[in-house]
Amino acid sequence: MMGSLTTLLCLTLAAATPADHALDPFEAAETVRLFTFDLEKDRTLDKLPQPTDWSRRRGPLFPEYVEAFIDPIDAPSDYDGQRSLQFTLNGGQATYYSPAIRIATDHSYGLEAKIRTAGLVHDAAFISLSFLNYKRQRIERHLSQAVMGTHGEFQTVRVGPFNPKSEFKFVVIGCHLMAGAKMDIHGDAWFDDIRLVSLPLVTISTHNNQHYFLEGERIQIEASVSGRDAGRKHQLVLELETAEAETSGGDSEIKWIKRERRADDKDLNNSGEHTYKWDLSELTHNDETLLKKGFYRVRATFKRDGVSILQKLTTFAVMERARPGSHGNFGWSLTEGAGEMDVPELAEVAAQGGVNWVKYPLWTDKGVAGMSDSADVTQLVERLTRKDIKLVGLLNHPPKSLMDKFAEDFTGSAIGKIFNMPNDFWYPSLEPVIASYSFRVRHWQLGDESDKSFVGMKRLPHVVDSIKQEFDRVGRNVQIGVHWDWTQPLPQGETLPNSFLSLNTDPTPNDAQLQQHLERTAATGIPRWVLIKPLSTDHQLNERAADLVRRMMVAQLGGADAVFAYNPFDPEFGLLYPDGSPTELFLPWRTTALALQESTFLGKFQMPNNSPNVVFAKPGEVLMVIWNDQPTTEKIYLGENVEITDLFGRTRPAEVIELRQTIDRKSTQARRQQVLQVGPVPIIVRKCSEPVARFRLAMQFQRKRVPSEFGEHQEMITGTNTFGQGITVSSDLKYSDKWNVEQLRTPLTLSPNEAFQLPVSLSFPRGAGIGDLSATVDFNISADREYHFTVHRPYTLGLGKVKLDVNYHVERKHGHAILVVEQIITNITEPLEILNFNCNLLIPGRRRQKRSVVKLGRGEDRKFYRILNADSLIGEEISLRAVQVDGKRFLNKSWTVEDRPPVETP
Repeated sequence: MMGSLTTLLCLTLAAATPADHALDPFEAAETVRLFTFDLEKDRTLDKLPQPTDWSRRRGPLFPEYVEAFIDPIDAPSDYDGQRSLQFTLNGGQATYYSPAIRIATDHSYGLEAKIRTAGLVHDAAFISLSFLNYKRQRIERHLSQAVMGTHGEFQTVRVGPFNPKSEFKFVVIGCHLMAGAKMDIHGDAWFDDIRLVSLPLVTISTHNNQHYFLEGERIQIEASVSGRDAGRKHQLVLELETAEAETSGGDSEIKWIKRERRADDKDLNNSGEHTYKWDLSELTHNDETLLKKGFYRVRATFKRDGVSILQKLTTFAVMERARPGSHGNFGWSLTEGAGEMDVPELAEVAAQGGVNWVKYPLWTDKGVAGMSDSADVTQLVERLTRKDIKLVGLLNHPPKSLMDKFAEDFTGSAIGKIFNMPNDFWYPSLEPVIASYSFRVRHWQLGDESDKSFVGMKRLPHVVDSIKQEFDRVGRNVQIGVHWDWTQPLPQGETLPNSFLSLNTDPTPNDAQLQQHLERTAATGIPRWVLIKPLSTDHQLNERAADLVRRMMVAQLGGADAVFAYNPFDPEFGLLYPDGSPTELFLPWRTTALALQESTFLGKFQMPNNSPNVVFAKPGEVLMVIWNDQPTTEKIYLGENVEITDLFGRTRPAEVIELRQTIDRKSTQARRQQVLQVGPVPIIVRKCSEPVARFRLAMQFQRKRVPSEFGEHQEMITGTNTFGQGITVSSDLKYSDKWNVEQLRTPLTLSPNEAFQLPVSLSFPRGAGIGDLSATVDFNISADREYHFTVHRPYTLGLGKVKLDVNYHVERKHGHAILVVEQIITNITEPLEILNFNCNLLIPGRRRQKRSVVKLGRGEDRKFYRILNADSLIGEEISLRAVQVDGKRFLNKSWTVEDRPPVETP
């Protein structure tokens, strides 16, 4: 039963187009027909009253014993209706259709109604709007959202408004009570105030209905209006907006920038269709075109008597052409087909969208909405092959004749039931697919991305092997995959040779969770295809774009064999609208996928301000993707011709500053650095110098930490000549806190790929704080040219065997403020040492407070300090110093006092 309800509900999603929800079109709409059921005849003794001129659907799934009738409303007292159309369940389903209502094609039409339900657990109530041709044959049907459960008040549901096609002549309204996976035995649904409305018809598009342009191409917007009301004043306003990733003031943020606004002041009061054309290619700012690479949306607002009543939206992208023949791991999972796009357009958009893989239904039931016919699919296979895009055949829409052999609760998300049967059960219906496509399609997936019927199946190796044998009769060593859940143990590769797993879970994992999943399953030996479902439109564009890019990178770094966008046509989290126009996430996906094509992970740079980043090498360049949860400015030398690309594909030269560094009393040295404004939205740093990048990543400290003991410590700087020729190199190691560093000053001469070691001697001052600190190494390299740059590396004072931790809070009692400081010294030395410390709390302008730690064995020692007049210390820096008695250890902690309340303990 659920198959019928699920299929119907999918029709609404398939009709979605770019929309703007700032205006409520129903508020200004004109009522064409209103059904309230209040004037129907009263109940008679032998028959329940029925809606006049409506017809009831009949059939095995729509039995007469499900009562449907007009009856007084059992509703809240403030509801002004008198009667409604009521369905009372007794098993089965019910549908009523209105009489056909004639429409005009110069208006748009919508439908709204009030629905109330009681006791519905599996069933759902909804309305439909069907468009019919002159023969009164249904061409399209659109559904409202479903109402389930129990509601004390009526819920308003809506459909549309929709622009009718030229062949549409009538509409029919439907009231439905449909079963889900299971059927409710009891329950009620009421329908009332069903209103068919009309609005002026407004359309907006580019002059050739194209949505993807190269920089410099002519782009003209055409907006048409018809169905205007006589005697009223009308106006059409067009607005051009673009999403820009601004990087000013140490921030990176995506903002919507209104580029241009144009009002049509011509007379719109005449009857007939009015078309307004706007050539965007002529728009300039400071003698430059406004239409640079990026994502754009054009909004048409129709006003009547000065009030905005309707808005329409179209989107397009301006971009550079993707380089053909590139190889990558990114793809789209088109589980429901091509949406409203035709096959040639889908293949071209996929190729330009950074896609190297496409999952597409090849075993389809012609009755399923949105599915292409076999000729279109064959054409798609050929076009994708020519564009070096690998097609994965989805076996997710088996013929209805096959599904009808199962119980009524069979759904398309249980394909495992079919393939768990003997081969002669499913092979005859699949044989034409194998014969048509297996020569060119090597990868096949059983079921769609929500099908869990294979997870935990004991006979899975046997099932996959038997299917593979049938495909291999015609094809060549095909791979058979299934959907799998991250939360379930993965099968080992040796049990499923020539297979793959399409992996996702609900809710979809974020970047950190995805990284954990990939690390945990790295040793399974089975190819892992990662599904990425972007955040929905409920989130801000900043968050959506950043999350998408981070998960794409994590999947690439984690060794995913392929990375797929989950249902790109979904209106809430997709990359495309069903008509093929881009959503705001198309370019972030494309920019990242193209950047990572044919790339190899090199490592991560240690940035001065610790911004997370990932460095990749690809033919001809090194690139870095960088971000930071907080707005940050990073200054680092990456090469001479570095460029910044935002997530919308806009590229600009990186800002460069030149610093003068004193070498000796008589000379200075120029050091160039790129200035990167970094924030939560990642940016891509392109054209980095590969020798410099590899040299940075190769340079390490041998020990990386020294004990917190007085005296001299030895360290070694290690690295490799990555410049591909002989070089001379000198270095200068620096620490904060006035460390004393003795190092070799004589330049080294290195041959290509030669490793080097630079010994240094370190000693730290008494005031040095234990824990993590930053070390920098200034390098001067003479290769094909002179290079001067700084490498940052983390360093640690203390081996972690003896630790000093500090907690503090401000205690307020009886009008007094007391600073309470807790000192914790931990001893985990091995072999065990018995430790004694003299401790001093240093407070500006106050007498120091002293404590002693005596004979500390393994474990912790806690001491407390209490300082009066704490308010005068807010914002001041205080220090805690612990000096080992008869030893070399010296522990320091410094912090700025904040007005921190005590931590409440449960």
